[in-house]
Amino acid sequence: MGQIIARLNLYFRGWWSYFGITQSLPNFRSLHYWILRRLRAILWKHWKNPRTRARELEKRKIPHIKGLFTGCSRKQPWRMSRVKWVMFALPKSYFLSLGLSLPGLDRLS
Repeated sequence: MGQIIARLNLYFRGWWSYFGITQSLPNFRSLHYWILRRLRAILWKHWKNPRTRARELEKRKIPHIKGLFTGCSRKQPWRMSRVKWVMFALPKSYFLSLGLSLPGLDRLS
């Protein structure tokens, strides 16, 4: 995950330098949402086994039974990235703590 975030930061730095002067800052909200959802899907894919998924959700303070049902779900990673318990377990602050810098985040708050 660290390598993915490092490559994203390089890409965003160049992209934001080019498109930084824009009048469409509200459009970045949907872009941020998509990026975070994609990162959740990648992380869900990395946790291959249902047992690992349930254990990782429980590590992140999700109740045991909810983590078990969510971890054993047969949905694909993109669909699971929008499930409530996965979003609670992997919030935006988690990815920001790993070093992710989203473009225009300081202007959108």
